[in-house]
Amino acid sequence: MDDHSASDEWPDFAADPWAAVECREDELRRYPGDPGAVDRLAVALLDAADRCRSRTRDGVRRITSPRQAALCERVVRRLAELTPADPAVAHRARELTAEVEHALGWSWQRPVLAVVVSAAAVLLGIGSATVAGSLGSVAAVIGCAVLAGAALAATVVAWRRRHWRVLAEEDGPMINQWGI
Repeated sequence: MDDHSASDEWPDFAADPWAAVECREDELRRYPGDPGAVDRLAVALLDAADRCRSRTRDGVRRITSPRQAALCERVVRRLAELTPADPAVAHRARELTAEVEHALGWSWQRPVLAVVVSAAAVLLGIGSATVAGSLGSVAAVIGCAVLAGAALAATVVAWRRRHWRVLAEEDGPMINQWGI
């Protein structure tokens, strides 16, 4: 099996890692059974993910923006379709996948306060709807339910955040090089 990576048709992709991904995608379409083509595409994808993320002073890559999160998620989805033959490439792909899955997860900020406010919204909604119902006012019951639902939704919006955003705020002072 010949090595397609040494071909003259592959320019230097230092300026645009996504162009490298496209070229490696083309190579894989031309040589679908070539494990080297799979590995080169996986490496191009991993390099593109590395280049788009921010870097701390310690050299640790971090997702610090919605665009970076979306691009890394795109890379991980494509990597999931590949089976790299090189164990080091496969390991890097698993590490990136774990990082992106964690980064896209949700966490509660000030969880105790969020629970208290949520419980209060629900109790006030149920209580006021019960009182309004005992007075025979259907409109008041509906209004109470809508207000309680809005208070609960506001609690979620105010205190539930993506992990990447929390980490970006914590690591902000440590960021040495901002990604895209």
